This record gives sequence, structure tokens and C-alpha cells, in this order.
Amino acid sequence: MSKLLEQINSSKKELVKLSDVAVVVPGFAFKSKDFSDDGVALVKITEIQSPYVVLDRCSRVDTTKYDSKKLKKYFLNEGEFVIAMTGATIGKVGKVITNEPLLLNQRVAVVRPKPDFSRKFIESKLTSSSFQSYINSIASGSSAQANISGDDIGDFKFMLPDLPVQNKIAEILSAYDAKIENNNLII
Repeated sequence: MSKLLEQINSSKKELVKLSDVAVVVPGFAFKSKDFSDDGVALVKITEIQSPYVVLDRCSRVDTTKYDSKKLKKYFLNEGEFVIAMTGATIGKVGKVITNEPLLLNQRVAVVRPKPDFSRKFIESKLTSSSFQSYINSIASGSSAQANISGDDIGDFKFMLPDLPVQNKIAEILSAYDAKIENNNLII
């Protein structure tokens, strides 16, 4: 561990915005009249049950009523992280843990790391207390309904080490995640 800390401290780091290393995509405003029992599952704020996206009671949407080319960027992939953009749970983060087709609903954003950046490292930034503090400090709106935008999420700043150090940190975090997941299965 001390070797890793030494590597982190000696690594060249730069202050970046999340939007420099990832694309933030806010969800689509599906019409509730198009919700159905057997369409594609929608990820709304209520499905974000940190640390995961849980689909137990999700709404579904009939996608035949929409232009499939427009919907393409709103489909979620297993392993992606989504963020609540409104309300009491603003900034709540959940990981997609299924390969079932899912669509991103309005007031939820997905963060997609750009090539040449460690996805796991960026995810560690999204689940950090500094990200939560940042979101709480910029949330705007009436006292009853706080809001953030995709641009607000993209403006989050953090120190980014070199890619080899990002990958090493990600490797260690993945090992911890695997242990936590295994312990949860045992429990």
C-alpha cells in the first residue's frame, strides 16, 4: 500500500472537470401515456437505490412511439453509473448491474467516461464524499425541489493522476468491490 501511495504522490496530476474525461447525458422526457407493462424498462430516480440501480418496480415504455435513432444515446449499458438530478435524493448514484435493455428517463443522468480514462477511477470520483458535497453546494431551486443540470455535473473538478496510476487505483477498488459484493451475497 505504501508503494501505491508513493506512486500516487509522485504521479503527475492535473485538475480536470468531469466533462474533460467523461460525457454526461441527461435522460429523455418520456410521456407517461406511453408507459406500459411490457416495454423497455425505464431508469427513473426511484430506481437508484445506492449503490445500484434496482428494477423491482420500474415503469416500462413502449418504444415504438419514438424515433429509435433519437433513443440510442439513452440506452444504458451494464456497469454504467447514473445520478439523480432532482429532489431530496439529488446526487444519489447507482450502478447498472443488468444487461437487460434499459432507457434513461428525465432528471437522471448517465456518466460515460471518454476513451483513454479509467472508468473505475472516474466511478470512484462519482461515489466520493467530495462529489456529494459538490452536488449539495450547487443544487438550486426552491427549498422543496433542488435541481442540478448535466452541465453542473460535468463541472465537478478533481485531481486526475496519470493513466497507469488511475488503473492501479481502479484495480484496488475493484478488488474491494468484489469483496463487498461477496460479503453481501453471504449475508
